[in-house]
Amino acid sequence: MDDIQIISVDEMKILVEKFDAPGFTRLLTGRFYCPDDDGGWTAADNSAGECFVQKFKTAEQAVYWLQNTNLTPEEVVEHFEPGERDRKDKEAGLKDFKVYCLERLSLDVVVRAKSKEEAEEIAYEAWNNGMIDIDWDNCESCTCEVREERRINGFGPRDYDRYRRTVNDTVEEF
Repeated sequence: MDDIQIISVDEMKILVEKFDAPGFTRLLTGRFYCPDDDGGWTAADNSAGECFVQKFKTAEQAVYWLQNTNLTPEEVVEHFEPGERDRKDKEAGLKDFKVYCLERLSLDVVVRAKSKEEAEEIAYEAWNNGMIDIDWDNCESCTCEVREERRINGFGPRDYDRYRRTVNDTVEEF
């Protein structure tokens, strides 16, 4: 990982404002932070030449983000101020809801069998063995609803994949 360097406000302005300017050579590559006029801190990750910029309250938060650029600024703040995100959400009237989403993928296949049950069994085995591929191109619908409990027709969360497979493995008689 590149060293993290503190730079001047002027250097940060050049890095951010002139980044996409024609003919600008990207001499400032690396990870940088600087103090802002309002008492906050600006962090810039230009280690790959893409110049990602974020603002933070403290130098400690800015450096932490530069060390962990996969985190969002909100996640960095939550790391240093546990509960801050919950407090802001509460002030905004936000609550958590568990939302159940079911994607229904469907694909018609023709199966030669003696009965509907045998056709369903053959289709299920073919699907289970990878001979029938149901993918995003076969998306029929998606529904989402808030439920009190995550139970699907008597199945628990561990049975969800099995449930989803059985829902999609129905065969109509011709």
